[in-house]
Amino acid sequence: MCYRGTLVVHLYVKVMREVMDGRKGGVHIGGRRLTNLRYADDIVLLAESEEELQKIVNRLGQIGSEKGLLINVDKTKIMTLNGKMCNIILNGSRLEQVSTFQYLGSMITEDAECSKEIILRETGKRTEC
Repeated sequence: MCYRGTLVVHLYVKVMREVMDGRKGGVHIGGRRLTNLRYADDIVLLAESEEELQKIVNRLGQIGSEKGLLINVDKTKIMTLNGKMCNIILNGSRLEQVSTFQYLGSMITEDAECSKEIILRETGKRTEC
């Protein structure tokens, strides 16, 4: 028996390992260097500069395409933690920059403030970012 979803996730993990292989970038959080967060086919790429992020996005687009995985440009967003405008291009399209987004049910904001998330959880009201 073959589970298609499991195979796609396995391929996705393999692609991400290849993309991140040898990368020295990322951000330091709690004494550890993080380059990405992954859950199933959701990913957050972490970089300290626009140039570093563009290189990772280029590599992900190239390797993913070689393996038959395509990135949905309409669903792909970028966010900075300093409010600075960022110009990241994927497959000839500029990725939309947002000030908030939801990842695995939690609201992430560009000011790294969690008070909005706490209020949403306390009131039980969830909204799309």
